[in-house]
Amino acid sequence: MSRLAAQTMNLAIARFPAGLLPEGATATLRDAAGHLAPDTQLYFECRLAGEDRAIDVSQHFFAAGGARALGDLARRRLASGEGPDIETWRRLADFVDTWSSTADLAKAIVEIGLEHDQAPGGDWTAPPAVFAAFRGDILDERTAGEQFVTAVAPGSRDAWRALITAIECARSHGLVPGRMVGAMLSRDGQLRCMVRGLTPSATQRFLAAIGWPGDLDALQALLRQPPLAGDATRLVLGFAPDLTAECGLEAIHAQDANGRAGLGALLEWLVERGLADAERVSALAAWPGAITPLEASADWPDAMIARDLASPRTGFEYFNAFISHVKINISGGRPLPAKAYLGLAPLSWRACTT
Repeated sequence: MSRLAAQTMNLAIARFPAGLLPEGATATLRDAAGHLAPDTQLYFECRLAGEDRAIDVSQHFFAAGGARALGDLARRRLASGEGPDIETWRRLADFVDTWSSTADLAKAIVEIGLEHDQAPGGDWTAPPAVFAAFRGDILDERTAGEQFVTAVAPGSRDAWRALITAIECARSHGLVPGRMVGAMLSRDGQLRCMVRGLTPSATQRFLAAIGWPGDLDALQALLRQPPLAGDATRLVLGFAPDLTAECGLEAIHAQDANGRAGLGALLEWLVERGLADAERVSALAAWPGAITPLEASADWPDAMIARDLASPRTGFEYFNAFISHVKINISGGRPLPAKAYLGLAPLSWRACTT
């Protein structure tokens, strides 16, 4: 386990809203640090209602330096030589070699995300979901997207072709393709993608044209709700390999200077609909903001202290805690309890010298 990853997790736990930490979650999150690389942007997936209160953890690797960090993590995991996720890590290690050595691929794929789902017993060894974020949208970067899918989820190439056909149709109906593709490797290799610009009429025509097997009337009713009707909402589609009836809605609002997003109306609506618990929603307010050495409630990582001492006195490292987005999964035409994604990003601050 990386010492910096463990110390970063301790900072996150100390900051975590108590109302979102179920019994035993602290120890489970500390165990998750053993599967994380140091100096990565983290996300904590928190259920806002329901009995399942597991907190899943994601980590994101950016093109500038991310390939090396992901490669080191993959080799460390492979060195253990066991576990149901070993083949995934072997494919990831091979992909990282290509990502770091192929200029066109490195330019096209700007970010790789790993989502670690916590098993019921608190185990973290299930294969992670792997996401690729592109410089352009999915259609503009389809060559890189196909390379990504072939490398990390070779059994999902039929799903990739179905995904591209659907996104081409989305664009023809005036919707905007997303910039990310995900391979849910612990869920039969299902692929996920997003579209945005969801006007009710265009969304209805698009989903009808691709033969979406879900409850279109129920989805349209949701998209007409004021908190979901704006540009912040994205439609998440799944392919396994055919288009699935289950889908999701993600609300991604711009953040203010303190890491707070414009989610107030949506969160109130979720509570009114029984899709979020009022106490858990209230607890979210304790998360956003900067975490500095003076404001930390846990020991500051010694690696960051060493780097700050070696850097000019005009700068220092800190963490930005923010609410990334809120997601509603839809199954059988029914919205499920919402999830909030809490981000934690290591940043470098530089003082103005003019």
